[in-house]
Amino acid sequence: IILVSVVLFFAAIGVMLLRDWVVKLLELVRVPFSRKSLCELAHLALGSLDVLKRVDLHLWLQFLSLAMWLIGVVINVFVFRAMDLQLPWISAFLLLAVLMVGGIVPSSPGKIGVFQYLCILTLGLFGVDKSVGLTYGILLYLVAYGTPVICGIVVLWLGGMNLRRITSEPASQ
Repeated sequence: IILVSVVLFFAAIGVMLLRDWVVKLLELVRVPFSRKSLCELAHLALGSLDVLKRVDLHLWLQFLSLAMWLIGVVINVFVFRAMDLQLPWISAFLLLAVLMVGGIVPSSPGKIGVFQYLCILTLGLFGVDKSVGLTYGILLYLVAYGTPVICGIVVLWLGGMNLRRITSEPASQ
């Protein structure tokens, strides 16, 4: 994964530096199902790479990404403590990485089952029993997925939204 990430990063840098050449090359291709040329679509897509030109914004995004990963690790450690599991910090990092990579695997909606199985396997590396690993997976799932859902419902409720209002109002076009 690291190797692919590095290759894709340098490919993005290369495309960014050779943007004009890529766009001119794509001017030759017409897309039959779109009114826009492939060149116009590529120009829009390549605009997303402009973030790499702004060092301040790039560093800020890197900081936010690191902060999100650290929050995930801290949540793992808190759930370890809640279940009275005495595991090293590396287990929280490894579990987060496994769950992030495991999220790529197609599964049931909400990743139910895969999430818990990955917790069982990862914690098993540190000598945690399967039943405790499953309990941990269920608890972490409730924390990771339940908290945003509850916060979203509360924010909608505070904003004056309810199920009756959502279903009765026509969708705005």
